[in-house]
Amino acid sequence: MNTQAFTLWRDYQKAHWELRNRSFEQFDKAVLTLSSAGLGFSLAFLRDFAQPKEAIFLDGLMTSWGLFALAVITTVVSFFISPFEVAQQLSNAEKYYVDGKRKYFNKKNRLTVAITWLNATSGVSLLVAVVITVLFVSLNIAAKARG
Repeated sequence: MNTQAFTLWRDYQKAHWELRNRSFEQFDKAVLTLSSAGLGFSLAFLRDFAQPKEAIFLDGLMTSWGLFALAVITTVVSFFISPFEVAQQLSNAEKYYVDGKRKYFNKKNRLTVAITWLNATSGVSLLVAVVITVLFVSLNIAAKARG
């Protein structure tokens, strides 16, 4: 094995690991924090302000709870899959840089695709849940103000 190829492989390995970890950690932390906060806020609002029997758009609130839960679940599943994805990606890099197998340079990693979809699902679920929760709160505050 040539020293330059090994150095390139090692550098690729280190950069890939650090970049993916930082990016996913920040995204996952934000989704989990905001989803948990959204659930807590909406439950407190329902308990303290808009009684379930009087609440407007209660189906929307329940939908937002499902979306908050989906955001948490998809994030947790991506936590579980992530180490396997990284191992596969590093194996592909080793085969390319160390073993010289060109077909591994752009080899598709199905786990990378799965994590990308899970992260997109968690992000979209969170955004839609927030919009629906804000709509629920707004409608109920307006109804309460009207008497």
